[in-house]
Amino acid sequence: MPHDTWVAVAQLASQLKDQAVMPLLGAGASIPCGSPRSTDLAEMLYQSVAPLSNPPSDVSSARSDLGRMADAVALVRSPTAAVEALEFRNAVLWPSPAEAFQRHDTQPHPCAYRVLARMAKERFLVEGVTFDYDCHFEGGLLKEGFFPNSRRTHHHRWPELFTVIANARLHASVLRRGEFVLNKVHGCAETWRRDSSVDADAASEGIVLRWSQLLDWRQDAWSRDLVRDRARRHILLLVGFSGLDPVIHATLQAVMREVAPPGAIRGASRIRAVDTDTEKLTLRMLVAAGAGDEPDDVRTVAVGWGVPPALATVLGALHSELLALRITDGAKVHKLSPSLPAQREDRARRLLISAPAMLRWTWSVMAGARGEAGLTGLGERLDDYYVPLTSELARTLLAFAIRDDVASRFAVPAEAAAYTADGSFVAVPGVGKAFMPIGLYPHELESLTSGYAGLANLPYVLKRPPGLDRFVVARDGSGVLRAFSLETGHEDPAAL
Repeated sequence: MPHDTWVAVAQLASQLKDQAVMPLLGAGASIPCGSPRSTDLAEMLYQSVAPLSNPPSDVSSARSDLGRMADAVALVRSPTAAVEALEFRNAVLWPSPAEAFQRHDTQPHPCAYRVLARMAKERFLVEGVTFDYDCHFEGGLLKEGFFPNSRRTHHHRWPELFTVIANARLHASVLRRGEFVLNKVHGCAETWRRDSSVDADAASEGIVLRWSQLLDWRQDAWSRDLVRDRARRHILLLVGFSGLDPVIHATLQAVMREVAPPGAIRGASRIRAVDTDTEKLTLRMLVAAGAGDEPDDVRTVAVGWGVPPALATVLGALHSELLALRITDGAKVHKLSPSLPAQREDRARRLLISAPAMLRWTWSVMAGARGEAGLTGLGERLDDYYVPLTSELARTLLAFAIRDDVASRFAVPAEAAAYTADGSFVAVPGVGKAFMPIGLYPHELESLTSGYAGLANLPYVLKRPPGLDRFVVARDGSGVLRAFSLETGHEDPAAL
């Protein structure tokens, strides 16, 4: 990532770290996941209405305009026909949350939604608003160890449940919601599929698609009130959101005038944007409406269409910088070193790749050695489960320090791209060994030193490097590093 972008992202993180932030997501967030563009959807609608005997005379000129094409289909056929023309029943085009979760295994790089899911695990985010119909956000949540709120009865240690609100009926539900709530204010393909089997017309009313629907809030009091309320009390992080929707644009403009009227002290900017084109007129207007009076505010971060997806890269860098700030502050409280690499790339690799692996191994060992409760989610998702780094910060810092000590002892890098594919072990091929630091406290280490042989048969099978002797490494009460073989389950004093 370019140096200037890193600097902007780090500055943005410092401005957001103590704020209530909510992502507002548009189609640009889902396109890298394979979702169709609005012009593609408009063409699908055109093909459904153009062959008819009585289409509007200007239908060809509106061929690339999704809202106007939807109105044309609704006029000539029916509103339900307009929704059905988008082929929401096509699970290839519109995968379910479970199918979107599976697709992540075929993607070479994490998408923006997986980064946002991790931010939710760390409690940087508790809610989001999207205008997309697809379920790629839900797939990202599942991929990082979230579960639908229907699992609310099982005990868990960290944020692990999410709730999707896609229509007025779901919004009015009094069931306790998950730790992260995704509001799909224009509707949801999966919700439509489920509800249309009972009443297709009623289900289609929950899909905001037509141009005429976008002119006002119609009967959507729930989404109107939700957007206004959240905009009043959050910094909005616009992600892939163009601001073209007239009623949303007007609503956000009005709220910004309400919370920061002309002449008032405005403080920090209330709207920030991460987008491939931050110079679009509608986006610039929204950012200007939410602009604060602090001179160093980072209001926009421009990204490209690179590989890996640049949107995910920038959000990953933002997550890394937010974590670094929180960990540094927490380390001061604990009077410990944050053990964070000085180089941004190495720091990001530790926080985004190595640290989650170390904590998965830590809690896997705890589950086997001590029977720790609340780890059902980790047991089900394994390497697809994100354990938040800041939930038990002292444990995380312990693993960091052990990793640095092991790397120093063998004169190898503590963080390297080569470690990633094999589970982020510190690999030392010269001696045929690989080490996974774990954050066990000395009193917990007793479970491994009192005859426990379960490391050879851990309850959770996590990724590990082939062709090397594998060890987990912990520190005892005297500060001595102790290595335990994953093959034998026993301590090996000669390993270190």
